[in-house]
Amino acid sequence: MLPIFPRQRIPGRLLPILGCALLISCASTAPQGPITPVEEIGVGVQADAIQRLLDQAADSATPQAAAYRLEAVELLLESAALERAERILLDIGDGSSLSPALQIRIALAAARIALAQENSEAALRALRIPATNNIASLPPRTQIDLRELRANALFLAGQYMAAVNERVQLTPLLPDAEKPGNNDLIWEILSTAPLSTVLNPQTNPDSYELRGNGWS
Repeated sequence: MLPIFPRQRIPGRLLPILGCALLISCASTAPQGPITPVEEIGVGVQADAIQRLLDQAADSATPQAAAYRLEAVELLLESAALERAERILLDIGDGSSLSPALQIRIALAAARIALAQENSEAALRALRIPATNNIASLPPRTQIDLRELRANALFLAGQYMAAVNERVQLTPLLPDAEKPGNNDLIWEILSTAPLSTVLNPQTNPDSYELRGNGWS
């Protein structure tokens, strides 16, 4: 069932956010948490591919070596081999001399590792790079990944309305099949947030936009 709030006047600026959340059906299944814990498991059938990429990196110069290592990191993250992924990512470094596309992939990988470790501050810091400033100019898949990770990190940090804002902006980017799940998560965030935050978001310094972060 939809959460029932006390009879209070809801600020007009909040109505678009709540309107998006009201798209959810009362009969929908219970939403899952925005962040799923990741467990370390073996890399299995991808072990050969990962080792091959690392061998190619050892024989290559930057930036190709970084690209090979980053691809290995992404395969390790798919297998939830976090510790090894983190070690290899550290070998790549901050990537400041690499192309913006590679810098963003490094940021996404670092944020995923930080979220798996429940470190919201590190995840947000990883995503706060110049290459992500103009998110609307990036490929749709990259926009989705950035907003999803940022929403999860903001939720973990207790910055509820900023997390809702990310998910509202994420909605039009998603395939139709994924939109109901995103709406469920919007409802869960609103249900988790203190009522004072929901009714008076301007009084809570939890929005990167209100803080002038400029990431939009």
